[in-house]
Amino acid sequence: MTDYEGEPVSDFYGNWNHVEGYSDGGYYLGREFILYLEGLGLGVREVGTLPIEKIKQHAESFLSG
Repeated sequence: MTDYEGEPVSDFYGNWNHVEGYSDGGYYLGREFILYLEGLGLGVREVGTLPIEKIKQHAESFLSG
């Protein structure tokens, strides 16, 4: 699978098989991040169109707990 620029996206969309001994860590973290964004009041369309810098900002806030 590749993105619109032809770059592989498997690291993003893959399940990251094991994260600290747990399988499917990527799917879990992705789901939790989307729930976090929904909790901020963002809808699906807004999440899907966030600029990369905003995603990074939200991800840093999410990961810092």
